[in-house]
Amino acid sequence: MRISVSANSLSDNGLLTPIDPPPPLDIDDLFELELFRTSKTTFFPFEEIDVQWSIRAKTANTEFDDYLFTLVATDNILVNDLPASGMATFSPHKNTLLKIQGRHRTRGGVNTLGQGIALSVDESSCLVREFPRVVFDDIVNTALTGLTSQTAEIRLQGEVRSTWKLGSIEYYFPLELVLNNFFNGDLDVKIELTFAVHHNGSQSELEVNIDHSSDVDFHGLEDVLSLGSSAIIAATADRMVPLILECEMRQQEIQVVRSFMAFLRRDLDTHRLLAVRVAPLGNSRLANIAFVLCPLPVEPEPIVPDAPRGGELTPPI
Repeated sequence: MRISVSANSLSDNGLLTPIDPPPPLDIDDLFELELFRTSKTTFFPFEEIDVQWSIRAKTANTEFDDYLFTLVATDNILVNDLPASGMATFSPHKNTLLKIQGRHRTRGGVNTLGQGIALSVDESSCLVREFPRVVFDDIVNTALTGLTSQTAEIRLQGEVRSTWKLGSIEYYFPLELVLNNFFNGDLDVKIELTFAVHHNGSQSELEVNIDHSSDVDFHGLEDVLSLGSSAIIAATADRMVPLILECEMRQQEIQVVRSFMAFLRRDLDTHRLLAVRVAPLGNSRLANIAFVLCPLPVEPEPIVPDAPRGGELTPPI
């Protein structure tokens, strides 16, 4: 089929009839929240919170089972396919917007039903342990020294520079690629470290990620004197150096995690890791990596049935 399309006309010779799309479904037109509440709106990290809900159809001809409702905490689904009423328990660790979303099971998009509930985390009881920048820089520099000492073709030719940002740390290494019977090449290496804490049930997982980039280059005069050979060597080195760095960076991730675990060991018996935050403080030596650790939730005491009084026997039932 051919249709004429231009800036001023849209012609199909009368074969097509415009069809207006159906209006989007508004779940609030069909249902209402009779009850939506939590046991508290301000909580300590990992504290259990109870959520109750009750959903009612506004008209008798609206079938609840034709619709799918979901309990969502910010962007994470807590309970899928909610019944018309019920209760759930979850343990948030950060500011959370709790809401119920609904849609028709076979058509239409998702809408939020009624109003959400904003939950605020209270970190006042948490510890903050600061890993100083000067110590962390020393760990990274020691790792670089180990790499250059083990690889005769790579050596440091300038000052290592670090840039501490909100959430990440970057290091710049001015290295030199040493080649036999040829000009030495400039090898610029940059690495970026990022940190994250993932919470899975009652466990917290610390993630350390090191990304790297490198560039091998020769001076313009060396390109001329080598009759273009330096460009070929630089292209080959650009393919090989990342392979060397990839292996080394994985080892350094392990070393950084070990250093962090040794630093936190004394607190992990009574606290749980909540977050890792890079605090730049400009770019001063006072920057640090802040670990936020929160007290473990108090376990409820088991209910012990009353023992019979001394000398008395419990009569058989």
